[in-house]
Amino acid sequence: MPCRTEVSTFRAGRVAVSADGSVTKSVYQLDGFFTVKSFWFAAAAILAVAIAAWRALPRWYALVSLGAALVTALGGNAVANDGFLAPLGGLTEIAFLGLLVWIVASVVLLLRQPQPVSAAV
Repeated sequence: MPCRTEVSTFRAGRVAVSADGSVTKSVYQLDGFFTVKSFWFAAAAILAVAIAAWRALPRWYALVSLGAALVTALGGNAVANDGFLAPLGGLTEIAFLGLLVWIVASVVLLLRQPQPVSAAV
């Protein structure tokens, strides 16, 4: 399964066949722009879940959610022209992995068996 960067490179490569280099560069920059903005949206949503989970869900899930919100917010700060801090560079890959860890934690939380409640007499 190709990762996001490979898919973007494939799309940019297909554009390059039919257009000049400036169009390819523009499409790549636009892809990086939307990637960074999507990390900000994910960070806000995960932070809202972390705040709600602090009172209603297990504490481990609230902490995982808070950590994932911080990591994805860092991915939203990737604005350098090239290198690790580029919009499709290493920091965004780490942020994407943080998002995946949060998704797996959410699945684990949802698939756990509920604890039996003793009846109060």
